[in-house]
Amino acid sequence: MGAQGRSWRWAWACRVWAVDPFGVRRPGFIAAVVMILACAGTAFSAEMSIDWGSERQEIVGFGGTMGWVHPSAKNLERVGELLFRDLGASVLRVRALGGETGDEDCPEPVNDNADSSVYAWENFHFARTERLNADIIRTAAKHGVRTIVATAWSPPGWMKDSGSRAGGWFEERNSEELAELWAAYVVAMDREWKISIPFVSIQNEPDLSYPVYPTCGYRPETYVRALEATRARFSRERIRTCVVGPDTCRIYNLPEYKAALDAVGYDGPLLVHLYDLRIPYHRVDQDAPRWRAAREAAGERPLWFMETANYLSGGVSKPGSYDEAFIWAQKMHHALVSGECRAVLYWSLYFDKPGEALIYAGKSGAAKYTLTPKYYTSMHFYRFVRPGMVMVPVRQAPEGVLVSAFRDRGDTGRVVVAINTLAEAVTLSLPPEGYAWECHVTTERRYMRNAGMDVRSGAFVVPPRAVATCVGGRAEGEESTPADPAQDT
Repeated sequence: MGAQGRSWRWAWACRVWAVDPFGVRRPGFIAAVVMILACAGTAFSAEMSIDWGSERQEIVGFGGTMGWVHPSAKNLERVGELLFRDLGASVLRVRALGGETGDEDCPEPVNDNADSSVYAWENFHFARTERLNADIIRTAAKHGVRTIVATAWSPPGWMKDSGSRAGGWFEERNSEELAELWAAYVVAMDREWKISIPFVSIQNEPDLSYPVYPTCGYRPETYVRALEATRARFSRERIRTCVVGPDTCRIYNLPEYKAALDAVGYDGPLLVHLYDLRIPYHRVDQDAPRWRAAREAAGERPLWFMETANYLSGGVSKPGSYDEAFIWAQKMHHALVSGECRAVLYWSLYFDKPGEALIYAGKSGAAKYTLTPKYYTSMHFYRFVRPGMVMVPVRQAPEGVLVSAFRDRGDTGRVVVAINTLAEAVTLSLPPEGYAWECHVTTERRYMRNAGMDVRSGAFVVPPRAVATCVGGRAEGEESTPADPAQDT
């Protein structure tokens, strides 16, 4: 083989070999990834190719939100280990500027003074409203989390037409006051807890307003003026925090907010959620077209998928079930492949509703908590696809098997995630080609099991309705999968 053939800039092509009922492989040419769909002793041929020499988006990371339901002080360190070490969450989205109650739970319940250019620090209350979230951020940072996005569910009620943090619409005349509040927040986080906030999203879901909990609607033009005021305030005060957005709830509302952002020259990532009252969580068949539409609307701008949760499944996927977790695995795949998302987050890392959490706790400060099946299906991406890796094209894959592939910049590490949506097992093979591969499989009964691989061919079996992640590395010393944390309750 010539130098060009040895180069990593080539696409893996594949041919399938026959398998007899006892699992014995029959010889055949293998140039790449091989899959066999076995059904009643019959092998169905399927071809797939991975182009390791090309690249698509660079991965920012995977994660979720915290700040509504908090671990007890006793459990905080262990929960931090579970989320940021064992699971591998590398993006933390944290609630800022107040919790889920009224203005008494807000750092600026009344205007600090009549001059938005001057801080009256005695009238801000960040030490009270942000303390628990500061503990979470510091715990995440201890485990190497660097991408932290602070966002507000509502500004103070006095900035809105409703006069309340629940529902209502932001009044544009308060844009400079909002900018002052966000600048004060960033300064206070550093002053009180030595925490740097790299990203701020000024409003969670500006495209909706509900009267029953903290929300705030911003029409696109109003949103952009508030965002620009905040960016300008940061620039004047030499605050390095990036202001990002729009964090829309409905994915189909992204284009109108992007158009408003384009008009002022916004050049950051586009943050979006995957909610649609017409499409429940379990309709994963609708995800790919929605993400393709979002990708087209975004143009060259990076997409960050900031939130989704199982709250509209109509009983089809029970909250906290494996069905729900298996759907989430597919949602991650479609966001990465069809949306080319650089960041992928579930709604909540730790929450009091099993359908909306990776770790479920009945309430803030609960003595016990439970790792949901979503925790384990998330791990197939969160733990192994690390920030800075790039997704590479999977040129062809068999119908019913969702495959995504990633490598680091130096091509010393590779990751392949296969989601078998079929009712039959799939045999996948990754020829070593100088890489030492290991495989981890999650099924309804076994979570993150270390699966055996044929040393010579790299063959292993992906069971029906299972997720498998293959990790290949040229270097020694890869960290092994932690002991099963399912014992934590």
